[in-house]
Amino acid sequence: MGDALNSFVGREKEMLFFENLLAATPGAGTALVVVSGGSGVGKTRLLQEIAQTAGRNKAVGVYGSAIRAVQGRAYGMWEQIIDELASEPLTGLEFGDLDSSLMTESHSVDRAEFFAEAAAHLRDCARKIPLVVLLDDLEHADAESVLMLRYLAAELADEHCIFVGATGSSSENSTGQASEQLQKLLLASHRIELMGLSYEEVDELVSRTQAVSFFHDISDGNPLLIGELLALGGALQEGMSIEAQGDLLALTQVRIESQEPDVGWLLVTLAVFERPPALSELADISDMSTADMTELVEKALAGGVATRIARGPFAGHFEMAHGLMRTVVLASASPAQVQAVRQRRVADLSANPVERARHLLLLEGPASERLSAVLAAAQESLETFAFEEAVELGELGLGTIPSLDQCEGTTAVRLALVVGQAHWRVGNHALAEASYLRAGQLLGQTDCPEVTAQLALGPHLDFDLADGVARRRIKACQEALDNSHAFTGLERVKVLATLALAQYPRHPDAAVAAAEGALRIAAELACPVAEAYALAASAMSDLSPGTVAARHGAARRILAVVEQHNEFRLASVGYFLLLIALLEKGDIQELDLQLTHRSDIVSQFPELHQSRQAHWFRCLRAILDGDTVLAERLVLEAHAAAMAADESSADAVFTGQMGVIRWMQGKIDDAESSFLHARRERPEERIWAASLVWLWHKQGRTDAAEQLLDTLQDVSAIPRNRMWLSTMTALAEIASELGTEEFGAEIRYALLPYARQVIPLGVGMAFWGTVARSLGLLTERLGFVDEAQEHLRAAVDVSARSGAQAWLAEAQIELAEFMLRHLDRSGSSLAEAARLLEQAAASARRRDFPLLAARAKAAQNLVPAAEPPTTGPTAGTSLQNCGQDGRVRVRVMGAFDVVSHHGQRARWTSRKARELLKLLVSTRGVPTSREVFMDVLWPGLHPERLANRFAVAINTIRRAMDPNRNFPPQYFVMVDAESVRLQLEHVSIDVEEFFRLARGTTLQDLRSAANLYLGDVFAEEPYADWATTLRHEAQLTYCQLAVTLAEQDAAAGKPLSASQLYRSVLDMEPGNQEAGRGLVVALTAMGAHGQAQAVASGLGRWEQEARAFRN
Repeated sequence: MGDALNSFVGREKEMLFFENLLAATPGAGTALVVVSGGSGVGKTRLLQEIAQTAGRNKAVGVYGSAIRAVQGRAYGMWEQIIDELASEPLTGLEFGDLDSSLMTESHSVDRAEFFAEAAAHLRDCARKIPLVVLLDDLEHADAESVLMLRYLAAELADEHCIFVGATGSSSENSTGQASEQLQKLLLASHRIELMGLSYEEVDELVSRTQAVSFFHDISDGNPLLIGELLALGGALQEGMSIEAQGDLLALTQVRIESQEPDVGWLLVTLAVFERPPALSELADISDMSTADMTELVEKALAGGVATRIARGPFAGHFEMAHGLMRTVVLASASPAQVQAVRQRRVADLSANPVERARHLLLLEGPASERLSAVLAAAQESLETFAFEEAVELGELGLGTIPSLDQCEGTTAVRLALVVGQAHWRVGNHALAEASYLRAGQLLGQTDCPEVTAQLALGPHLDFDLADGVARRRIKACQEALDNSHAFTGLERVKVLATLALAQYPRHPDAAVAAAEGALRIAAELACPVAEAYALAASAMSDLSPGTVAARHGAARRILAVVEQHNEFRLASVGYFLLLIALLEKGDIQELDLQLTHRSDIVSQFPELHQSRQAHWFRCLRAILDGDTVLAERLVLEAHAAAMAADESSADAVFTGQMGVIRWMQGKIDDAESSFLHARRERPEERIWAASLVWLWHKQGRTDAAEQLLDTLQDVSAIPRNRMWLSTMTALAEIASELGTEEFGAEIRYALLPYARQVIPLGVGMAFWGTVARSLGLLTERLGFVDEAQEHLRAAVDVSARSGAQAWLAEAQIELAEFMLRHLDRSGSSLAEAARLLEQAAASARRRDFPLLAARAKAAQNLVPAAEPPTTGPTAGTSLQNCGQDGRVRVRVMGAFDVVSHHGQRARWTSRKARELLKLLVSTRGVPTSREVFMDVLWPGLHPERLANRFAVAINTIRRAMDPNRNFPPQYFVMVDAESVRLQLEHVSIDVEEFFRLARGTTLQDLRSAANLYLGDVFAEEPYADWATTLRHEAQLTYCQLAVTLAEQDAAAGKPLSASQLYRSVLDMEPGNQEAGRGLVVALTAMGAHGQAQAVASGLGRWEQEARAFRN
């Protein structure tokens, strides 16, 4: 019988496939294979044979099983893989730092960093000897383990490393986060479906010719069922029905019942353990001597109902012969037996908290002990990314409470809060809110300020809440603050921040007051986490255009705290603030990066990639690209999801985005009903009335347009909120054709400070063009012709930089039309107008913008035929160096980005490697001891322990710079025995180029340097001491050259350009007197006397405060 169970027959086609795969050139074959099939069909046995085949082919096979994994902790399978690989002598590697203990601390380890480190070690191993990673029982794996498998298979696709998984056929119909990851894995893999053995293969397996037909027909070729039939032998002659003989569970039960009582007890013990136990553990739990237990185990081994694990971290431990036995044993054993073993496991303090909690849930006993154990286990599962485990445990624990009246203390409340947090992390936001609502019901009238504060915070620091959720959140926060005598300062800041976000935009003044309170307390605490919550509240309660720079800085600080302190509650709001700031700044390249998995924050919190903010912004990107078909599909999908989630701004964002799409499609009239509906539903948002005025005027309905415009004449009454800029720019375009000059002048003065900004709508997830375009049209009407031309050129530049195809074409048309109207003025030429119109017409045809195409054609008819278009650069044309000089380009100003020597953008998988490259940039090519870098990256760890990690980080940088390995390893990064440095002659760094140009002697050099300054150096590292020196030096240099350029522009009669430069200096140095006085002069020259007085008044206050501080 044993020979039959252990024999391997058939599967010639599958084994030939794997032998060919092992022999294939790395990258030429399939790196990920998943074997599937029903229970007992031989998946595990096939994996064992593959491992043996790997050994015969001079490769290393390592094995991990999800069933053997420790429950309640992420990466269960990988603990076994890495422990086995670390002990494998053939690899020739010291895995040292990459052992399974790192995974048990996964809540304190950056996931992307761990994945990258694991990939680097496996890559090194595979380059020494081919590697086969075997992962069994994937249907039982945790989500993080499956995600890691997907990552490693993709990352190591070009290495001699093969991943082979096995899963039951039923996994395709399962649900949950782990199952979702498994479905994605199956789609990316080569699938092998195992079927039953053929008649000939059954003949070979049983070696009983006269019984082959019986075995084959009754088992359908299932090897495990055949084995059980053979093991039972004579039991089949005792009247067992044919149906039972073909039922694997029934056969297994008969097999177990045929064992001696002491073996039955051992099987119950093995079934209760949630991982394979060692001999000593079995002896302890059974109160037996080691010798007696050894004898009992040998009896079970001989009977074929248990097996000794031969390799891996559980080598020498024991488990049942196959997985179905556990189900049968627990179902058929006497309750008293099972309860007795569970009691002993609960008493074992070394037991895993999750296993202990599971046993307590199945035992009679005090509810308080059971709930406390479940709470501890659920918290550990939450901290180690096992979110579904946390939800399951928490729900089971809460299900044991008969009624709310029988809920004692706050343990159940805390458990409901943990369940809510876990629901949120897997994207079940409605269930998360429901869990918090249940926690409030469980709390009742209990006086516990700490829990009250946690309850008030909600599962996440969220915004744009549905009305009902917002009301509950506001009430909970106010009640918590009324009883805040036991709060810590940090808890009070968190509650105030949560209150501010719940109040905005319904109660803007109250939101600002709450945010200011949070800022005051955070300043006293000098705590980065408190500061991050306060910044979130302050930034979200003021989305006006004048706060773009402050909000961008706040977003960077918030996300730095999220990464460094694992403060996941801040991730969503920090991510949103960064996306909207990048849009308003026109940094579309960085926006695109943040919308992918290559983003630091998304790699740490993958749920953000599927967040509602990310969905809306992906719609926006399709709009910018001019892809109206894709944009409309994405908008409809995002709106449906937003409505299902009851988001308050869903209709407003939908109306804004669809209005833009209809304009691009030449169907703007179709948007009228949406504008009317939005105006009725949100009368306080003046943008919808302004949009109707614009639309009716374009339709020739002048009387209706003018009557509605009369209601918008008081510009000062328009709230300076998230809708102000879009409303004012719409009014500017209207005022270029309708209304009085006084009305237009008032709008011009208000918009001048934002002349080079783009126009977001609402919470920033719709794009309405550039401020410069509307100002250009308006100022021409007001008679400021030179200023108008400057604005229209800026509109072309900003649209091109933003990649906004439709707006670029529109801006090119309008600049060309302006030139045709003013051919007598400097800067206007027929040749340039013709080139602009040719480009606009080409874009309109290619992207199918019918209105713009017709407008471009009409304007082209006005260009005299005597001066045909000529080739050459013109407004909106990019002449950037494409990077073919063999130099890597590194950007650290405003955002971090690396482009290889042949133009490939780096795909970063390691946060530590990114940080190391930034550190190398900060040393400016000076050789620096590796110990200095190690101390920053891994503080408190001895350098000898970090050699492998540091080498991995260096190799990751080299791969990012030279993905195809065209250059020697030392070409870009020089590493010797003592130090590390960047080879600056081969690496172009924007800040170094900025300094070089800033030292130039010509105005052209200075302007080029100013154009390079897209933001602060290392903006995403606001708390890093090592980043401060270079950042401050660059800021000081920029301020000096900007003032110089502004003075030149003012002297040349260009007050608009001068004012923009002076404002950029004041954004960095609010007390810069030279810039302040220059701005006052420039604003006065433009006639903006009110703004000039406000700036002068602000300078006076700053001077008084500075004098008081000095005294």
